[in-house]
Amino acid sequence: MAESTYSLDKEALDERIGHFLGHGATTGNFSTGQQANIDRVREEGLMNFYNAYDWTFLTPSTTLSITADDYDIDLPDNFGWILGSFHYSTDDAYNTLKMTSVGRIMELRAGSDATGIPREFAISVKSNDASTTARYEVLLYPTPGSAYTLNYRYNVIRDAITTTQYPLGGALFRTVMTEACLAAAEAQLDDTIGLHENRYRMMLQDSIRIDKMNKPKFFGKNLDYSDEPVDLYSRNRDCTYNGSLPS
Repeated sequence: MAESTYSLDKEALDERIGHFLGHGATTGNFSTGQQANIDRVREEGLMNFYNAYDWTFLTPSTTLSITADDYDIDLPDNFGWILGSFHYSTDDAYNTLKMTSVGRIMELRAGSDATGIPREFAISVKSNDASTTARYEVLLYPTPGSAYTLNYRYNVIRDAITTTQYPLGGALFRTVMTEACLAAAEAQLDDTIGLHENRYRMMLQDSIRIDKMNKPKFFGKNLDYSDEPVDLYSRNRDCTYNGSLPS
């Protein structure tokens, strides 16, 4: 799929930041110190934009392949937190997995080493030696008896962009991301809120409104039938007064 010609890549964004900071507008002419300064400003500005709202482009859908007897499975390195639950693929007509605690999974495993179709899961932080930041894994119960494919959505931990990459959000949010970076540059130069910060805040509201168009407007009725069968039509909805139906 071709990238939009309006998309803002790292070089174009650095040129705008460099020009504002007085370093010129040609990336190849930036000194090592100037580029390092631009990098700091760019990442601060983009982080401010990413953290301003629960953007849909930061919540991708993906799949997790599990094999028989594999009950602890690594999640992607950029995994932040899960959105919703794990769902079996359309080829496997099984119920959605129930999220529980790590302690609950350990308790179930201690009580039985059963294998079968996983029904419950927990997200656990993997042990590490501080050579990396936190990494996550999913713990399943019971132990998978066969191979399955699970679908899920998660919030990503963003990476700094490299020379040939684009900021997350794409062409749709080109201007507001630029203003977020210029606002960060403005604060670095003058240590104050200025023109670009005010522009960024105004554009941010419009950007949030646009992103909301990708979210559902209606989530269904707020009903809970967890303790009884769902029967919307045969249920008795008559009201009583002092135990009697009004005439």
